[in-house]
Amino acid sequence: MARIRAELADKEITASRKRIARLMHENHLYGVSRRRGWCVTTERNPRQMPVPDLVERQFVASDINHLWVADITYVPTW
Repeated sequence: MARIRAELADKEITASRKRIARLMHENHLYGVSRRRGWCVTTERNPRQMPVPDLVERQFVASDINHLWVADITYVPTW
């Protein structure tokens, strides 16, 4: 959408981001994404035991530095 808006600005046509989005939606036009829909980063071995849940889904710590929890998110890179 930013490219369309920049192209229109080069031709001295003013249009808001929302107007361009609405017109694209009405005409069934969608931007192309280079990202794939779903990425599997790990394949589980069914014969291997899962890691034990040491936190037991209790994510509230009783004291400072008593419990550390992290979330690993997959970030696509080149």
